[in-house]
This record gives sequence, structure tokens and C-alpha cells, in this order.
Amino acid sequence: FIGVANAARSSVFLDCSASRDTGGVQHAAFSPANFTPEAAVAGNLAGDWKMACEACRISMRHECRSGLEMAVPQIQSSLRGLAQRWRAAAEAEAHRTGTKLELDDAVVYLRCGDILKQPWHSGYGWVQYRVYADTLHPETSTIGIVTTPFENGVCRAKDCDFRRDCERIVGDLAAFLEWSFPRSRVVVRNGKEETVQHAFARMVLARQVICNPSTFCLYPTIASTGRGYIVASRLYPWVELLDRATRPEASIVQVLHQPFLSMSMIKKITGRVYNPAKPWSDSEFALIASWLRNGSVD
Repeated sequence: FIGVANAARSSVFLDCSASRDTGGVQHAAFSPANFTPEAAVAGNLAGDWKMACEACRISMRHECRSGLEMAVPQIQSSLRGLAQRWRAAAEAEAHRTGTKLELDDAVVYLRCGDILKQPWHSGYGWVQYRVYADTLHPETSTIGIVTTPFENGVCRAKDCDFRRDCERIVGDLAAFLEWSFPRSRVVVRNGKEETVQHAFARMVLARQVICNPSTFCLYPTIASTGRGYIVASRLYPWVELLDRATRPEASIVQVLHQPFLSMSMIKKITGRVYNPAKPWSDSEFALIASWLRNGSVD
């Protein structure tokens, strides 16, 4: 129903492809071993998912304008169940080892990596930093940044070549959050112990979660047990149907209609297509950081 293509890190997709064997929607399992297709299709999920898939016939279903909202109750119940099972197992392990499970009050998801080499893409990107200052609670105790791993051998193969500049972007964001929220502890959650299951659970269980334009954080944010904020993007126009600002009866997420730094904008700012063999120069990075901090490159 929702698949994770690579246990290290990957995009999340809805598999609506037809199968001659099943004659209908295929339900791919999460990579964590304790989450199965059988658990996912409990109740009426299969029927609702089939209707959701049939409502739009473009190849990338998350780009549909409507249809997928019909599967939201099942997205929520399945991912919340996954998060609670993860939490119970993690707390038991922490008790056994005499440690403490660290969950963050707020989580920010930022996708980086192979998208840097897609200068034509205007759907993925990073919101201006002021959005975090305006959205997150001023008394937030911990802010977790969930993102791609920087460590070689841990990062997803197609992201590894970009990890150094991704680390610079995340480091700049962390510095801003530390400055804006001096009472908060800011932690980057991308170590080798952080699996996809960790990432999903952290987003679902946080009191606030901000999803920068990406399909990875989309569904955990919709399933948030706290308050979910999704930056508007052409990647998922159907999410507008869930916006509590325009659809208070839905009351699922708040869609943030804010400018964000897309990959196509980065090409315009730097004047070149990103080449992992030639990372950003200090002056190029300064222009990118200036836009994220100030909304301009001046």
C-alpha cells in the first residue's frame, strides 16, 4: 500500500499498478520486518485504496488533484500503528540497556541528495527559514531534523555523492534553529541507527512536524498525532483537500503556501547545473544560504 524502496532511505510511493496475477492494486510492504501487507489491508483498505487509485490515471499518483484523500483514514491508522509499535519496542530496549528513548517535540523533514542533480525539478525543495520561526512553538524543548545520512556507507547509494553539500545545508538550518529557539535542543536525526521506521515514527509522534516538499514525509505528516504542516508543492496537489485552513471539517494538516528553494531555482542562483564532482563554492553556498535565510540573494 505504501512502499519503501530502500531500507536506508528512499522516496515513498503509492503503488497503484495493475497486476495480471491479482487483477487489482498491489500492496507493497514497508521495509521494517514487523509491518506487513496483511496488517496494512485490514478492514476496508483494499477497497478504499482501489477507489483512490482509480480516481486518477496519471503515472505518479501523488501528483493527482484528487482521489488519494479517500485513503487518508487508512494511511493514518496504519502509520500510527507502525509508530506505536516502534515506540513500544524502542522503550523496551531503552529500559533493558538503561538508556532513554529520545523523541522530539518538533520534527523538520528535509530531503537532500540526488534531487540536487535535477535542475528541471520545481517540486522538491526547502522552505525559507522564517517559516520555522513562525510555525514552531517558541517553548519547543527539542527539534529533530530528519534527513539523509551524511556518513559514507550509510547514505543511500544515489545520495552519497551529494552528502557533503547536504551536510552544509542541514548544518546551516540547524544553526538557524539554535539561534531562533535558544531554549531548544536541535538534533540531526540521520545516524546509522536511524532507519526508515525511526524516521516515520519520529514524524508521526511529534507534537509538530514540518514536511518540506517531498513524498517521503508526506504520509507520516498526514498521520501525525500532533500538528502536521506540509509545504504546498505540485508534487501533491490533492493535499489541498486536507488543509484545515480551507477545510476545517477535515482538520488533518495545515498546508503552508510559502515559497521554497526548488532545484530549478538553485540552478538560476548558481548559474550552473549541480555537479557532484564540483561541489558548491563558498560563494555559491552563500547565495543559497542567503535565499533560505532572507528570501533573496542580495
